[in-house]
Amino acid sequence: MIRPSRGILVLAVMSMAASLTACAGSQDAPVEEVARDFYQAFADADGEQACALLSERTRTEVEKNAETACDEALLEEDLPAVREPGSVEVFGVMALVRFDDGPGEPQETTFFSRYDDGWRVTAAGCRPTGEGTPYDCQVSGG
Repeated sequence: MIRPSRGILVLAVMSMAASLTACAGSQDAPVEEVARDFYQAFADADGEQACALLSERTRTEVEKNAETACDEALLEEDLPAVREPGSVEVFGVMALVRFDDGPGEPQETTFFSRYDDGWRVTAAGCRPTGEGTPYDCQVSGG
């Protein structure tokens, strides 16, 4: 399992909140589309397509930690099956999507960054910890 530095995740969430912009609504649909495509590719065992939706840093971290190609390594991760996105929040060049997993279940959260070629997944398989840090992620760019 790939574990990000907890400090980095805390900083990312704080940066996202601090970067809140008025134009966020126009980016909700593209972020949601990438989220759906990523989890569909994972569900279809299409590691190549799922890896294509990761940020370069996250893809590199997946390969480094598994010591194998991303398309193989990513499919070894224990990412949950998700339902429909429950909410999309865009903060400038960063975003997150929370999936509704059902009543009483913790929300699956996926983080994104916007690059020149579009939105890319920077962390996936994230669940709130209820501890000193907000999320524990299965896949992250470290």
